Amino acid sequence: MDESEVITSEGNGSWGARYELRLVTSVRTYSDSLRRANKLVQRYVLEFGPKSQSDRRLFESDDARRVFLEQSFSDLVLTEIPESQRELRRIVSPLQTVVGEYLSAVTFVMDYLQLDFCGHGFTMNSWSTITIQNKTLAHADGGYKDGLCSLIGEIATEVDEFWDTGLRLRFKNASYINLSLRVGHDFSSPEVATFSTPKRSFAIIWSAGEEPFD
Repeated sequence: MDESEVITSEGNGSWGARYELRLVTSVRTYSDSLRRANKLVQRYVLEFGPKSQSDRRLFESDDARRVFLEQSFSDLVLTEIPESQRELRRIVSPLQTVVGEYLSAVTFVMDYLQLDFCGHGFTMNSWSTITIQNKTLAHADGGYKDGLCSLIGEIATEVDEFWDTGLRLRFKNASYINLSLRVGHDFSSPEVATFSTPKRSFAIIWSAGEEPFD
């Protein structure tokens, strides 16, 4: 998955306190697992606060963001940035911090799974599959738990999201863990998985029914 953002407007407004405001358009490009077809997901972002410590809210449409601004902020002042002056910035996914780290722990907790990469953690509320030596095992298969645990100490070489197969963690020994991010309407949790870093408890949240995995 590749992500880029562009700030389209800047200004300020009052919402209990006075905030700096930035309107941002985010575009994520998801490839399929064979890297042959892409899907785009566009989000409309509101950043408020100083750039170094800004909070963010995401909206599915520009209209939804506009309504939120009008209902929440007073003394609103926004200036649109001319297209010729807008700067496109590429966003590096927090997932890339896992690359080069080794799988340090595997924890089975009732009906979910936790993977730790030296302080970078995945909580998976749906069972992943594992592929070792070209053999794929699901949770119900014999040897699944032993297979996952056998990956402890292996170094992650690739972590990515694909719209058709979901989250993939590939290791230096060519094994990989794959978590489908597409779930049914009866899925028991609003979150399919979360990812945390030493600095952020919820660096990424994959919600059930979210594009492009809906």
